[in-house]
Amino acid sequence: MSLWTKLEPGAVGLAPMAGITDSPFRQLCRDCGADFVMSEMISAAGVCHNQNQEIWDLQTESWITGSKSLEYARLKDSERPIILQIFGNEPKKMAVAAKIIAAKFAPDGIDINMGCPMRKVMKNGSGVALMDNHKLAADITSAVKSALGNIPLSVKTRLGVRQPNILELAPRLEQAGADVVIIHGRLQTELFSGPVDLATIGKVAANLSIPVIANGGIIDRETHEQAIAQTGCLATVIGQAARGNPFVFKQIKDPDYQPGWPEKIETMRRHAKLQVEYRQDEKFGLQEMRKHLAWYIKGIKNAAAWRAELVRVEALAELEDILNRLEAKVPTSG
Repeated sequence: MSLWTKLEPGAVGLAPMAGITDSPFRQLCRDCGADFVMSEMISAAGVCHNQNQEIWDLQTESWITGSKSLEYARLKDSERPIILQIFGNEPKKMAVAAKIIAAKFAPDGIDINMGCPMRKVMKNGSGVALMDNHKLAADITSAVKSALGNIPLSVKTRLGVRQPNILELAPRLEQAGADVVIIHGRLQTELFSGPVDLATIGKVAANLSIPVIANGGIIDRETHEQAIAQTGCLATVIGQAARGNPFVFKQIKDPDYQPGWPEKIETMRRHAKLQVEYRQDEKFGLQEMRKHLAWYIKGIKNAAAWRAELVRVEALAELEDILNRLEAKVPTSG
């Protein structure tokens, strides 16, 4: 039974976000109730071009040899169910990369990125640029599905680039072998702000025989339930609203739950330790953690002053000192 047939209607998962949805953050989101999580995007070309770099594998607790891009695929069993997302614009490389990643990490699914709106990804014909080339999009989907066999394949899209064309593209993706289509309800030109077109997502869901998942503008229980009700989708995925707020998944499932600052501070501690473990380097791990620390303290009293300290941390002991002082201020800071 695949991930998508196991999901209960109305499920909620973590959407892929470059530079954010790494293993430590995925672990926290699963602990907070996300029904599934998605990785940041992994370059298919990078996976295929073996750079013979030594990488620490958390699964086997040993050094493995592989391309640098494979680092983005590292995962722990506590993250499952997890979907690893790949991007690229060549069917053969996408298929080979999917096969390598599936064999090495055994994810619960592979996702094809056809939704990234960033210019540096689009200029090579990847991400949402594929939505303007339906034949290539279908060819990539077909090639990856053939390489994966029974491993579930999803495709994450937007409504289109400058004009909506998902209603035309989605059936071609289904015919090419996609098991699920995940739709961010905005155009590429809208990036991550503005109204979300749930009506169009609903039309796609009604026209396909495979599940559709809604994305975009989902920030709490109310917007999650609204998206499910208006689209008829199997589930939603949350991206931006989870930054510094992995608790959003628990809040969606329990309307009475509200995290307090002590819980947030303890989560910051745990997140930092996971980052250091994952990166195998204290300074680098905390550099990667700084943006998360800034998001966690949003809304706290004197946030700017605390942020100025947190975005400079280079050692766990230094972070612990700041968090201890912050914790002492909790009763008057929120």
